[in-house]
Amino acid sequence: MDILNMVETFDAATHRMAETFTDTLEPERNRIVRRWHVEAIPLSEVKAVRKAAATAKRYEVETGGILMAGTIVRTDRESQGLINGAYGLARDMLAGGVPAAPIDFKGAGGWAEIPPSVMVDIGRAVGLHVQACFRAERQLHEAIDAAEDAAAVLAVDIAEGWPG
Repeated sequence: MDILNMVETFDAATHRMAETFTDTLEPERNRIVRRWHVEAIPLSEVKAVRKAAATAKRYEVETGGILMAGTIVRTDRESQGLINGAYGLARDMLAGGVPAAPIDFKGAGGWAEIPPSVMVDIGRAVGLHVQACFRAERQLHEAIDAAEDAAAVLAVDIAEGWPG
């Protein structure tokens, strides 16, 4: 005897196939029709999936680079660290704690000698970009947390409100 599996059409963002089913015997067709039940995904899980998507979007935007004076400045995690180090050095140079000199830096376009004042501007811009990304992610997480049902969670637009 064959088993014919059937599942109702459902929105996978808010529902899933349950572990339970109902079997109906159809001897005239020599089969059993197994109808799988559908259940709502708990709101906490819908929220967790949506927040993970917002976090992934934040990381994409955060590490996607910024355009500054017609030049792309990398903002991947390694570049953020290097820029932050050069930013600190440049601030020390401008404060007189370290002899001032152009900072050798290898960016997306190759080698450059960057004046300390410009390096401070770059470091500040990258820092503000990263902070804006985290602020946008936090606002999305708060909106998701405030949603009272799955439809409201899915209505939170995670593609909007990012810097750049």
